[in-house]
Amino acid sequence: MSDSAEVPLVYDPKIDIEKYVSVTGINGTYADADDPKGPETSVNAPVFFKIALENKGNVTLSGISITDVLQNYSAGGTPTTTTPINIAAAGFKLYYDTDGDGNLDAGETTLVTTLAPGQKAVGIYEQPFIGGQHTNTATVNTTQGATDFDAANYFGIVNDGPGVRTPGFWQNPNNGATFWDGNPDNQAHNGPTFPGYDPVTGTNGDILYATQFGKGLLVGDYNKDGYSGDNPNTAAVEGPEDTIFIAYDLALKLVGNDSKGGNDGAFMLGRDVVASWLNFLSGNNIGDDSGSPKHYIDDAVDWLQEFASNANNDTATSATMQLGGAIKSSSAFWKNAAGNNVQGHTWDTHHSGAAIHSALDEYNNDGTVNGAFYAGDGESSTFGFALTQATVMGLFSDPLNLQDQDASMLGNNALV
Repeated sequence: MSDSAEVPLVYDPKIDIEKYVSVTGINGTYADADDPKGPETSVNAPVFFKIALENKGNVTLSGISITDVLQNYSAGGTPTTTTPINIAAAGFKLYYDTDGDGNLDAGETTLVTTLAPGQKAVGIYEQPFIGGQHTNTATVNTTQGATDFDAANYFGIVNDGPGVRTPGFWQNPNNGATFWDGNPDNQAHNGPTFPGYDPVTGTNGDILYATQFGKGLLVGDYNKDGYSGDNPNTAAVEGPEDTIFIAYDLALKLVGNDSKGGNDGAFMLGRDVVASWLNFLSGNNIGDDSGSPKHYIDDAVDWLQEFASNANNDTATSATMQLGGAIKSSSAFWKNAAGNNVQGHTWDTHHSGAAIHSALDEYNNDGTVNGAFYAGDGESSTFGFALTQATVMGLFSDPLNLQDQDASMLGNNALV
């Protein structure tokens, strides 16, 4: 006697997707990079993504469709925009991973049509470098209803400078102050994450250059020739530059730890602009748009010309910074963007002293202004790793424009 029972097969379509990122080329090292803080980094080089699939169910899968989206973030980690990516246009094709190692090997050239249980597939596509933190999320769907998604993160460095530093760094006589004291041979540190790095020699030098006014910082002298306007040593006619000269001793006092200026807005803004200018001289990006650090540096120059200079006029093309009576943070001079003959002062800055202070302070701390990335953070280990990697790869050439910082052009005014 015999008996039989029919047991229905469980229909279980499952698929697993894993996404990886390489910032060292198509044949470089691919990292899973699931960390949302973006530990993977890149510097002005294409980013490659690898997508690996595995059929983990008991049903052959067909109609395999993969979509991908790019999520950008602000400096504070807040998601900003989400953009679909045409991965096919970026070179993506899905091949059978015949040896199952998760890599696209030379002999694996058969395009996937269906994926049997246990089978694997892999494909790679390229995307251009974008600065800041980014998350790319890939999603797979099949006709049988199997679906999965996975993300890969990277953090893009936005410029090749050593990263911004705070006023506290620049004042330290055993640290940052050695990079702008005029001595080319006493730098406290070496390497691409510190000011004055020369990728040709692999050494760090001094970023202070001579000016027509003596030893100090000529803020607004963007071509770094040491002159506020035309350079008499060249045939070039540059026209007037809007500058303020901050003598070395005063600049050192402004960033010093002995006094932060209390409630004096002039002192605070002077402190900000000294650090921002030194960050610029180090090779960090300051942009050129209406929300950029450069925009706020220009406003700081005008504000200081009006309230803390020998000109006392924000329309002057050149002035020397001088501290006088304190500009209190409760005053209209600090809180207003522009004033019309307020207690004898008329100024036309785009932003209030308080807003300029906030923007430059953010830039000096994070390399951002109002959340927009302009430069890396010199104290960030992620930034430091990426910058060092890029330097070793030889991606930069004369990033500090060292050829423009020849003090000899000023003859007797050259620093000694």
